[in-house]
Amino acid sequence: MKPINLRACAASCTLAVLVLTSTTLADVIYVKWNAPSGGDGSSWADAFRDLHDGLDAAQPGDEIWVAQGTYKPAPPGGNQAVSFEMRPGVALYGGFDGSETSLDQRDWVAHPTILSGDLNGDDGPNFTNVSDNSDHVVNAYDLSSTAVLDGFVVERGYGFDDEEQTAGGGVHARLSNVELANCTFRLCGAELGGAVRIRDCMHALIDNCVIEDNLAAFGAGVTVHECGWMEVQDTTFRGNVASTTVGAMYVGPSDGFHPGAAIFTNCTIIANVSGFVTGDCCSTWKTRRLSAAASYETRTCTTQERCSCQPMPSLPTAHSVGITVVLLGTYPQLAASWVGLPIAIMP
Repeated sequence: MKPINLRACAASCTLAVLVLTSTTLADVIYVKWNAPSGGDGSSWADAFRDLHDGLDAAQPGDEIWVAQGTYKPAPPGGNQAVSFEMRPGVALYGGFDGSETSLDQRDWVAHPTILSGDLNGDDGPNFTNVSDNSDHVVNAYDLSSTAVLDGFVVERGYGFDDEEQTAGGGVHARLSNVELANCTFRLCGAELGGAVRIRDCMHALIDNCVIEDNLAAFGAGVTVHECGWMEVQDTTFRGNVASTTVGAMYVGPSDGFHPGAAIFTNCTIIANVSGFVTGDCCSTWKTRRLSAAASYETRTCTTQERCSCQPMPSLPTAHSVGITVVLLGTYPQLAASWVGLPIAIMP
């Protein structure tokens, strides 16, 4: 009979205990803005009132369930540089009424969970009174494992004013793999990526989201730089306004050397506009953008981009989400040489 290697057995048993302990420690943390004070996040009845507390308590593998209501990164007059900081391996879920016992009971449409950068509650129409808003509503930086944001409305982040915070008014992710699902990103602004800016990642996913009425100088909906692989599925880009170029979404290099790649499946891209257009914008930008941007693949996507062949109004008029453009044409079906064009065309 072969003798038992007790040292190997001990190592294996220790590993098994560590795995079991890690699994056991994974937990659900509850956040509800109107819960009684003093909660420890262990249940809806004892929920944290502040989302920051839930994020601080989370460990890899945990889920944070956030009840309907509006949550802001900082109080009125607070620090605009403060964001909700995503945690490695932690999934944030919104859309709860505060009584659910399983994820499939939530309804993020009926019970909106809003993450807002309008710290003073004074935003006006067409991006007025936004200079005191959060630079980024949600931030993910240097996370060692994928973070998830699922079932939220992210709105009113505005990163134009601080030169160090000029990208990703809604979500800013760098050196991190993120999954954004079942979310609406609206009324956000930044120099790059009005709603979402993702940079330096191996993989990122946007699934079943609505990205609408955002503002940027470049890439009003989403801007992705230096990511190995980007997936966008079942997502609508609508009414995003870029004062210079790329109304809906840009995926490509920021340095000219790391173009990345993206696949778009079952997406709708409609009525996104940009302000810098000269000559025959369709053919001009087709040539220029396909030679400079990433590799694209589209699958059963509906593309109805507005394309203005007249100069757009200059700033600040271009900040108006209701800006008037010339509707030149629609592109319900793309030729092979135009694959991905409406994602990066101006608009």
